[in-house]
Amino acid sequence: MKYLVFIVICIMLMQPFISLAYGGSDNERDFFSFEKYEHTYLYFYNFQHLDLKASGAAAKRIKLLAEKFVSGFDALKNGRTDEAILRFQESLSALPEYFHVDFILALAYEEKGDIESAARSYKSYLEKLNKFQMGLYRFTAPVIENTVSFDISSYENARELISRRMARHGIDMRNVSSGRRFPRVIIIIFIFCVGAGLYLSTKIDLVKSIIYKIKTKLNRSKDSWICLHCGTENININFICRKCGKHNDKDNTDRHPIKSKDKF
Repeated sequence: MKYLVFIVICIMLMQPFISLAYGGSDNERDFFSFEKYEHTYLYFYNFQHLDLKASGAAAKRIKLLAEKFVSGFDALKNGRTDEAILRFQESLSALPEYFHVDFILALAYEEKGDIESAARSYKSYLEKLNKFQMGLYRFTAPVIENTVSFDISSYENARELISRRMARHGIDMRNVSSGRRFPRVIIIIFIFCVGAGLYLSTKIDLVKSIIYKIKTKLNRSKDSWICLHCGTENININFICRKCGKHNDKDNTDRHPIKSKDKF
């Protein structure tokens, strides 16, 4: 009897923790679910058939989002994961702020077994979700909110659930990049070009000299010469530049020979 009472007491004490564990499991199962976007599918399915010829660019972008989303969702339900990923990527290009697509992409990558790509999509989802909750998506917020039937998760809750899920695959979300940043090589090339431009701007005389030499090469007239100091075209009978006063010699010009008719 004493042991029975002891067991009952233990069960009573453990019940809150058991409930919390099951509740957390249900929360995670509901969070990582394609089914919660069924309402979104129906919303976009109806939206894509609307006549928006007289509408603005924003409505047309949402219609493109709707068309690609519906195509991707159909492909996903029929087991065509690669096609679904392609369609969802196209829908994301129509409205990049619509982070629900990032989330569905992550689930699709998981289903395909590409965990690294899934982690990047989850990271993109979290970054956009954070901006959304900071109020940075004022114009697209109605679309983000009205096209789903569930309460959008808080950033903290979503980050915790996603981090836990990816940790099971050995991925630390703190070290994951969404992949939306410019590749490092492009940044290096950009910095180099800016630096080269600034350097050449300090060597303006050198740049001018190069330009004038090119201009000289392109000058097909044999009755004139180009001053390499100021780029002015002068007739051959003038040995001094009519603009800058520099002498026409081999050091600073490309002088064309005088025609026989110009000789005295």
